[in-house]
Amino acid sequence: ASLSGIKISFLLYAVFSVPFFFETPFILNFWLKNVPPWTVIFCRLIIVRILIEQMVQPLSTSISSVGKIQQLSFIKSIIIVVELSSLFLCFYLGAPPYTMVVISIISALADSVLKVHQAIKHCGLVLSFFFKEVVIKVLIVLISASGIALLIIFFLEESMIRFILITSTCSISIVTLSYMILFSYWEKQLIK
Repeated sequence: ASLSGIKISFLLYAVFSVPFFFETPFILNFWLKNVPPWTVIFCRLIIVRILIEQMVQPLSTSISSVGKIQQLSFIKSIIIVVELSSLFLCFYLGAPPYTMVVISIISALADSVLKVHQAIKHCGLVLSFFFKEVVIKVLIVLISASGIALLIIFFLEESMIRFILITSTCSISIVTLSYMILFSYWEKQLIK
């Protein structure tokens, strides 16, 4: 059930976030008169972080449901302390503002590894199956949808037409590819 949850939460987030990732400058310029510096990179990095978190968030529920949260909570606390310490050090040394989000992405990756490890240990998750059935298939969907968006960006100038075209083609391709590649036979039967 957790793997199905990962696939569905990824799909729901990716349908909106992938087009936004590629059209962030257009959306922000349309929405704001003066786009603050670093805003585009902040938005894009936050999208990356949330996509990473979507890959493992349902595993937290599984780990919690078997009552094995003490070690998970302790190590997550250590990750947060290291993240905050790293932020302080980077800003003290004069790092640019987006460093905060880059460090949070590294923290999200560490948290993801922790959750996968805990799910293997306490919930019977098989790592090879997780990579084969979830991670690789999610990456195929993401790379394919991104390729389509990049083709459109290459051929069209920034405009409302390009925004609509990228939003529609990315969303349709993510849903279609998720159905064809990401979802198992059993999950497809539930959708029908």
